[in-house]
Amino acid sequence: MLRNKLIPYLRLDYIKIMEDFQILKINSMEKDELLVHLKNSESWLYDCYLKDECINLFLKTGGFIAIGLSDDDLFKIGVDITISQINKRYFFDIKKDDNILILKKVKSRIVNNIRNYFSPTRKINYQQFHNFIIQIEDSYENFEQIIFEIDLGKIDKESLTNTFKKVWEDSIGDMDFDIKDFEDLCVKFGFTPLDVLVYNPYIVPKMSKQTLNNSDYQLVLIFDEKAA
Repeated sequence: MLRNKLIPYLRLDYIKIMEDFQILKINSMEKDELLVHLKNSESWLYDCYLKDECINLFLKTGGFIAIGLSDDDLFKIGVDITISQINKRYFFDIKKDDNILILKKVKSRIVNNIRNYFSPTRKINYQQFHNFIIQIEDSYENFEQIIFEIDLGKIDKESLTNTFKKVWEDSIGDMDFDIKDFEDLCVKFGFTPLDVLVYNPYIVPKMSKQTLNNSDYQLVLIFDEKAA
């Protein structure tokens, strides 16, 4: 005669079983499959495997946002920025890194992106600039109306170009904002990078040393001018 035997089952056991299963699944993925998941914000890798770890790491390392955002909001911000970075360039070695190591780097990048997004000391405060753009767009019924108002001179075109120029200057050395991002921003408001800057950002200008009064020197950019 068979008897049922009850075995105590703890929630921690379930969590451990799920973690083991997820790791087994991750290790079995080919790199192409892993990339498909990493470029999809709705992938189970983000929602089930990385989310809690990212939020816990963010809070444990001093992350705190007192502006009424939920954990889901914070995580979505970090994931969206990270996916944008993955689509531009990999910050991991897709050939040499194993899948678990790649996900550890993704987790670290998500947490850093959450922190950087709201950092007041960051060269580009993404929240402030995003709010600036939203404020302009919300003042009109649609984007075409913005361009129309610019054409009529009702919006100070010089103020816009000065703002974009400052964004580009502050983004130098920032791996999260490159020339393509800057070009897209300019085009959105009817400009080109050449309209905003006094030089072609696609061409690296010549550099030279210039002697200072204290016998020290500084690097200067050299621009070729056409003779009148």
